[in-house]
Amino acid sequence: MMVSCSIKDCKSNWKKSSVINFYRFPVSNEKIVKYWIAATGRNNWTPCSDARICSLHFTDSDFYSSIEHNEKRLKSNVIPTQHVHANILEVLQQDTGHKIKEYNQNNGTSPEEQKLTSKQNDNQITSVVSKCFRCSIYNQLLLENERLRKEIEDLKILQEKRLNQQASMFRTIIHNKEAVLKKKLEMIKNKNKNLNKSIQQTGKNITNLKTVLKDLKRQNILRKDA
Repeated sequence: MMVSCSIKDCKSNWKKSSVINFYRFPVSNEKIVKYWIAATGRNNWTPCSDARICSLHFTDSDFYSSIEHNEKRLKSNVIPTQHVHANILEVLQQDTGHKIKEYNQNNGTSPEEQKLTSKQNDNQITSVVSKCFRCSIYNQLLLENERLRKEIEDLKILQEKRLNQQASMFRTIIHNKEAVLKKKLEMIKNKNKNLNKSIQQTGKNITNLKTVLKDLKRQNILRKDA
């Protein structure tokens, strides 16, 4: 089964040579998984066991290096914030509002304190919003880089295919020319063989004629000065 990113409009698919990794939804963590689902932009959707989000939607700080496995691993309790759907901001605002209300009820804070707390949480939301969108151009460049990389790979495959076709064509042409040359060479050899036989036969005939002339002269049938 092909592994692909669950976020809408993300075209990332798993490939053996790709540098993009894919991560399962943290379904056991109710506090975090809702943000992952919201980030996909899919309404009334529950991730299956094969659902993944690719590494393009996380920041470098969301990972840690695993010496044991010699790779970068996703930290726990992080959420996708890069090039994600705006639904995640609504969830963040709702959760922040609930937390403020709950905090005020439990601590009996004054209106001024409530405003200060609200402002602090607004700043927190603004920070998350900034984190979500400040790297959109960078993410687009990553996606464009991945697309170009794939095009280069496809061009290399196409070039190799064409080179193999040309090499095969040249081998066929050379083979056919070799066959023609071999045939001509064989014909020349046969002609030379026949010519040598003819020369040998002519030489024998001349020798025989000389012998006959000598016999005729010896028998005085033919004048000696002939």
